[in-house]
Amino acid sequence: MKKKLTITLQSFFLFSLVALAYGDNQNQKDSSNTATEQARQDYRQFAQQLKTLNQQYKQITGEMSKVLKEEGFPTYNEDTGEIGWSHDLGGGKPTSAANIEDTGDKMIVKLDLPGVKKDTFRIKIENNKWLHIQGERKDAAPPQGSFERLIELPALAQDKGTEAKYEDGVLTVTILKAPNMKKEEVVPIK
Repeated sequence: MKKKLTITLQSFFLFSLVALAYGDNQNQKDSSNTATEQARQDYRQFAQQLKTLNQQYKQITGEMSKVLKEEGFPTYNEDTGEIGWSHDLGGGKPTSAANIEDTGDKMIVKLDLPGVKKDTFRIKIENNKWLHIQGERKDAAPPQGSFERLIELPALAQDKGTEAKYEDGVLTVTILKAPNMKKEEVVPIK
């Protein structure tokens, strides 16, 4: 009987170990399933937060871009990867439109700028493509103060030969066009 009891206790002990192992394995599977489901929920929540942050980022950068353009600073276009200037750097103040005439070998830019003192103008050509005009209206009818215009030219400008004239409130800038580049060149093979 002692032997039967020992075998029974051993069997019971072995059965208990198998049952515990099976139960732990089942608990681990249940725990693993619960952890997987929790991870999925966490990921969904994280993805939604990213989506919300992305929308907020686009809204903020759009507003900042508007402010920078109004103030005359260059802005970065995420879609094209280019840095660009707004064409009107009047700082939100009314500025006159530029009239650009292309005569073939030169470009003539005219702007109505009444009340600007001739000695306050600063005019330069940037990167052979932009006419940059700065000046200041003093003791004139509104608007008063400094202004700045950046005008994209319809063709490339020469490095030298630009002239400016200011008469009766009209600024006229004459810019020599750069010689045309060949559009196509045949390269011989040696």
